[in-house]
Amino acid sequence: MPDMSCTPTIAVAIGRQTRLYHAFVTTAPADLDAPLTITLYAGPLSDVAGLAVDSVALDATKAGTPSRLVLIDTTELGWQRARCRSRAHRLIPADPVLVGLDTLQRWLWQRLQIPMAASHERMPTHSARRLRRRPNHDDQHIPEAGPKPHDRTHDPLSDPSARGPLG
Repeated sequence: MPDMSCTPTIAVAIGRQTRLYHAFVTTAPADLDAPLTITLYAGPLSDVAGLAVDSVALDATKAGTPSRLVLIDTTELGWQRARCRSRAHRLIPADPVLVGLDTLQRWLWQRLQIPMAASHERMPTHSARRLRRRPNHDDQHIPEAGPKPHDRTHDPLSDPSARGPLG
């Protein structure tokens, strides 16, 4: 197994689960990704190669090749590496100076803050169907109009309907 000490990493904790992700530059399409792989940046190889620890390892003659900066879960790294190798795609560790913890954190937050409507449009039909909320009898007291969760101009303290029982 290769030495992973130079690969930039970020720990992601959601609830009681914590996963360690490693940053890589790859030429593999997303359909070859392991289930927990996250794409942080996509573009032509000429743009993405500079983020790799060894950009020389990426073929400069294929500057227009679609490439990505991805986060790969530690438990799926071997699987992802084998899939890339079997299809002759490159998987190079990201440069820990250019893609440090602060950069990974900022890009991951940006990725997580994509509006849900846009995410639903890109989802396959069966996934979008599962995520739609089913109406129930308690929905009658929920206001239909109002600011979106990502609307930073809304001040919840000035909105009487947003105040809790102590409000």
